[in-house]
Amino acid sequence: MVSLSYGSGNVRGKNIHEHVCLHDICASNLSMLLATSGIDALIVDGILGLSPVQIGHRGSELFISKAVEQGAIDKAIFSLSIGKNEEPSTLTLGGYDLEQFATTDLNWHSIKSDSPYWAVNPASFKFGN
Repeated sequence: MVSLSYGSGNVRGKNIHEHVCLHDICASNLSMLLATSGIDALIVDGILGLSPVQIGHRGSELFISKAVEQGAIDKAIFSLSIGKNEEPSTLTLGGYDLEQFATTDLNWHSIKSDSPYWAVNPASFKFGN
């Protein structure tokens, strides 16, 4: 059994290797933690981390890195569009859709190298109007 702290709680489980697909993007023999307890409060089948580096349980692999390694996607990149009101949200693995995400040129920023999370050091930040 392995214990993993996640958010404000803990999860216990065992190491497994599985074929995992998100829509049509798959990773074979992905090493991950099968939660056997501690996830009861969530109404989900599991948690798929999208961190840029390995955090948490060291026996698990990063889905995006494994998908790149196996040729399922070209780049270790993902994009997220959060829908307005009743519009659906969209997760794109391996790239992004400029027509959906950008009305002007995109500005790229490096992530903080000392953080295991998607963190940047912006000079300023604006959201909305």
